[in-house]
Order: sequence, then structure tokens, then C-alpha cells
Amino acid sequence: MSPSATTSRSSSRFAIRRLLASAREMAKTTTLEGEQHREQHHARSMMQMSSRAASNVFASCSKRGGFLNGTSNNNSNTTLKRFWSSPFSSSCSHFSPRKEALSGGEKIRFGGKVDFGRSQTRRSLSGTCRWSGGGGGASLENAKRWQKDTSNIAPKMTMFGGTQVRTYAKSLSQMKEAGLKAYKPTTPGFRGRVITDRSKLWKGKPLKALTKGLTKSGGRNNHGRITVWHKGGGHKRLYRVIDFKRDLFGVNGVIRRIEYDPNRTTRIALVDYPDGIKPRYILAPDGAKAGDVISSRGGQPADGRDPSSAIDVRPGNAMPLSEMPIGTIVHNVELVPGRGGALARSAGASATLVKKGADGYCAIKLPSGELRLVPSKCVATVGVLSNREHQNTNMGKAGAKRWKGVRPTVRGTAMNPIDHPHGGGEGRSKGGNQSVSPWGVNTKGKRTRNNKRTDNMRLQRRPMNRKRYPLLAK
Repeated sequence: MSPSATTSRSSSRFAIRRLLASAREMAKTTTLEGEQHREQHHARSMMQMSSRAASNVFASCSKRGGFLNGTSNNNSNTTLKRFWSSPFSSSCSHFSPRKEALSGGEKIRFGGKVDFGRSQTRRSLSGTCRWSGGGGGASLENAKRWQKDTSNIAPKMTMFGGTQVRTYAKSLSQMKEAGLKAYKPTTPGFRGRVITDRSKLWKGKPLKALTKGLTKSGGRNNHGRITVWHKGGGHKRLYRVIDFKRDLFGVNGVIRRIEYDPNRTTRIALVDYPDGIKPRYILAPDGAKAGDVISSRGGQPADGRDPSSAIDVRPGNAMPLSEMPIGTIVHNVELVPGRGGALARSAGASATLVKKGADGYCAIKLPSGELRLVPSKCVATVGVLSNREHQNTNMGKAGAKRWKGVRPTVRGTAMNPIDHPHGGGEGRSKGGNQSVSPWGVNTKGKRTRNNKRTDNMRLQRRPMNRKRYPLLAK
């Protein structure tokens, strides 16, 4: 074999080896690039999941009235702490994210390495976010400090399948100070339920000597026919006999306790009297408590006591309207002397003494806005009635209305033509007519008062609701 042939063969072998080596290098490079691409794709998908979860956290906080709308002093940091110190646990250490979050007018940068586990799924994400150094971002010490700060926050907010912070318009402590009790939404009936606070009331039974059995009629008359709709059922009650007359003149009484009365919206007070006089229930004025002294003064008493003893004009004391200064706030006002209080007897109600005339009548302004004449000898109690927050209560469910003996109300349009003028038809058959009762009487704004005997006692009628009935108010 000639030397030239040997040289050409060796050169061809060397070229083949070089080609094989370059092919191996290319295959190795392609494999590494594929692995890096897969790792980067996995890390990018996990980051999208985390950012989506973060946006859900921020959105839930803003919707729920949480930390982004000023309900916390550290509102911006708290939300970011909860996001960045919670639900990550994994292992792709080749990815170094840098997130920017706008909070409080300044940008906070988070840098470093976040470990995302490949074997973890979205459902099983748990644990804490592990930070490691990284380009001017958050350090490991800061991450630990944030994690320590967020460990005291309760309830904790997690991104996937966890609990969310639910805030109320008022905190529970603020509601309690205002005299309200809000229930936590443990059941659908408790969601939104708000009642007046009864923690300071007497927890025992009422005084048996001042109670009577209460029979229910279900809205039926003596013939058994329903004359009042939407009545029936309800919890069994004991009626408390209330002293509306306040005719123990010249005798000081001491309030023993404040009680709940299921028959009325205001609270009642059990008052003890000296000299062997039996205790009585009265309507409790706002701010009354056990140990307060009350008294009353009026006309000539039946037992011959001296009615001339003067008493102070302060809440709980009862006296004729003629002995009160103009502008006094009163409740339990009589219409006929000696008959007992008939006006302003519900929770938080009060009337105002506007004028005292020489003809034996006083003008008072009722809670409805009506200005009315009342005889000057009529006795009234000074002050506003208790349980003023009753108007802010929420029963929470329809069953709570049934507990009070109120049956459901059916709309007239849902009835048949024989049952209601609005009933019948394939669709709405009202036809643009005015709303009427089942007996054809207008129900929106029509005046139904027909007592000519006492019409001259009204100086001014109650104001019409101009927003609701603009045409009728003119």
C-alpha cells in the first residue's frame, strides 16, 4: 500500500471521528437545552399560578373590605406578607423571579430564588416560600421576619382551598358597644343576623305575681273567621303586667333589675316600693340600671298621700305635662287623665313637649311627626325608651319571623282573580292600575283615618313621604 493511500485513509478516519464527536456534542447540547427549556417552562407555569393566586388574594381582600381598603394600619404589608410567606413549597432553584407590587404609593421589589417542586400539583401546594439571596431583592432574614409576623394573624388566608378573611361593616366589639349582637355565619340562618344585646339583662324568669297567661287568637274573631291576616303560630309567651298609669304618687321606687319582655320591643324594669307596696313593672327608660331611684307625681291619689312633693325632671320620673318645662323629651303619654299611657311606648320612641296653653291643653310632637293637643293633666314619663338599637336589627331568616307569630305574606299578583284584584292572567295583569287591597281600597298613600271626634286635637298631620308618594304629597 502506498503512503498516499494510508494518509488519505487516516485522514478520513479522523474526519469521521470529528463528525461523530460534533454530533455527540450537538445531541448533548440539544438535551441540555431541552431540559433547561422544560425547567423554565415548568417554573414559568408555576409562577403564573402563583401570580394568579396572588391576584385572587388581592381581589378577595378588596372585595371583602380587607387589608387594602384601610381597615388595618399595615394594610399593604399585611396582604403582601400573607401572599409571599404562605403557600409555596417546591424545588426549581434555577428560576429567580422579581415581582413588583404597588402598595401605598411605593413599589416593593421581591428578588431571589424561589423553590418550586416539580412533583407538587396545584392542589397540594403548601408550606412556606423559601428565599435565598438574590439581586437586591428580599433577603432570607426579611423573609423569616415576615413569616414570623404573619404567624400571629388569624384567621390565616391561604391561596388554594383555604379560608378567607370576612369583615363586617362594624366590628363585633363596636356592635357590642352600640348595643347590638352580630352572629358569625356558622349557618345560613345566622348569616347577617343581628339582634340587640341582652347580656346585661336579667337571665331568670319574670316575677310570677306580675304575669298572666296569654291566649292567642290567630287573627280570628269570636265567630272563628280570620279578620286579621298574617297572624298565627309563634312561641309561647307570658304576659307581663305593666304599670302604664304610674299612679303611686309621692313614693320613691328603686329599680331592682332590667328584664326582656317578649310582648314589646322596649325593655321593662322591675321596681320595688317601700311600706309593703308590691313591686311593679314599668317601661325602662334609656340608661336605666339597677339601683336607680324613680318617683311619680300627679293629681289627687286614691290612698290620700300628699301629691305636692316636688320631683326632679329626669329620666324615669313621671309627672303631668303641665309641670314639665317646654322642650322636655317624654314617653308613655296619656291621652285621657288616669287611663294610662298610650303614646310613645315602643323601643327608642319619645315625644317632645312643644307648647303649654292656658286652656288646659299642651301641644306635643309625636314620633310620627304629628303635632297633637293633649290635656295638661295627662301624666307622661321623662326620657327616651330603652333598646334604641332595635331598628338596626336583622332577623336573618324567615323562620325568625314565624317565631314572633307572623305568617307569610302572599303577593296579590300571585293569587287568582277571585282572591285579589291583582290576581289572574297569564303574566302580570295589574294593567297599570293603582295598587289596591283585596277589597279594592287604595294601599299607597290613601288616608284611612276617620275619627272626627278627635280631629280637632290634631294641629298638624304627620308629614307625607314625598320620596315614596310624590303625587299624593302635593
